[in-house]
Amino acid sequence: MNQQSAQITFLSDADVHLDEFDEAIENFDFDTALYELNKAVNENPNMPNVRSLQTILDLFEIYRDQNEHDGDLLSAFWHDMPSLVADKMLTSREAEFADQYIAKMAVRRFEVIFPDQKDMFHIGACLIRVKKYKQAAKVLRHSVTSTHKNRADLWGCLGDAAYRQSTDNRESHAAYLRALLIDPQAVDMLRLRHPGIKQLYAELCRDYNQAAARAMLPFMLWLKKIIKIMDLDDNFIEFLQRMSKKKTSNETDELHQFCINFALDQNCAAEQSVAHRQRMQELDGELFAMYMQRINAKKLEKRVVQRW
Repeated sequence: MNQQSAQITFLSDADVHLDEFDEAIENFDFDTALYELNKAVNENPNMPNVRSLQTILDLFEIYRDQNEHDGDLLSAFWHDMPSLVADKMLTSREAEFADQYIAKMAVRRFEVIFPDQKDMFHIGACLIRVKKYKQAAKVLRHSVTSTHKNRADLWGCLGDAAYRQSTDNRESHAAYLRALLIDPQAVDMLRLRHPGIKQLYAELCRDYNQAAARAMLPFMLWLKKIIKIMDLDDNFIEFLQRMSKKKTSNETDELHQFCINFALDQNCAAEQSVAHRQRMQELDGELFAMYMQRINAKKLEKRVVQRW
C-alpha cells in the first residue's frame, strides 16, 4: 500500500512540474520551462514525450535568439513548421504540440490581429488552434473583406474556421476555393482542417509534385464532388480575369491558369464560355476532356429529371 501511494505521489509531482513547464512556455519564460522539464524528468525518468518537449523547447530558444519581438518569434516558428516537418526536425505529432503552444502564447499575450511586425501571422489561425472557431471566423472575415482581400493563407484559415463551426458548407467551400485560386502555394496544407481536401491533395502528390498538386486542386475538388463551385462576386471575377492574362512558364503555372479559367467558365454567360474553354483545352487537354465529360453528364442528368 505504501509503495502504491509513493508511486502515485511520484507521478503527481512530475505532473505538477509539467504543468509549470506549460505555464512557463506560455509566458515566454524558456529558462524556467527548462528547469521544470528537468525536474519532471528527475521525478519520473520514464515520463512520455520528454524528448519531444525538449526538442520544441530548443526550437523556441533558437527562435528567441533570432527575433527580438515576441510576435516575430511566434510568426517565424509558425511559418517554418511545414519545413521543419518536411526536413524531419519535427514529427507531425511534435508539430501539433508546438502549434498548440504557439497558439496559446499568441492568444494570451496579444490583443491585435497581427502579433508580428510584418502582418504575416494572423491571430485567427491561433484561435482556430485553440478551438475558438466563431471568434476566429469573425476576425478572419474582417481581414479578408477589408485590408487583406487577396491573402490566400487567410482565406484558407477562414475556410477552416467556417468548416469547424457550421453544418452549412457554403462559406467554407467559397473560402477554400478562393484561397486556392488566389495562390495555391500559400495555402497552409499542413494545418488545413478539411479531411476531403487533405486526402485528395495526398492522392495527387503521388502522381505530381507538391506545387502542381496544389495548383490543380480547385478543379479536382469540383470533379470529385468534394466542394461545390459557388457564385463569385464581381470584384473577384475581375481579379481572376487579370490573373488569367499572366504568362505561364511551367506546368504549375499552367495548372493554376487552367483552374482560373475553369472557375471563370463556371461563373460566366454562355457566350463568354468559348474563350475560357479554348484556353483550358490549350493548357491541359486531358483535364479539359474530364471537364467536358462531367459537364455533359450533368446536362444529361438534368434532362432526365425534367422528363420525369
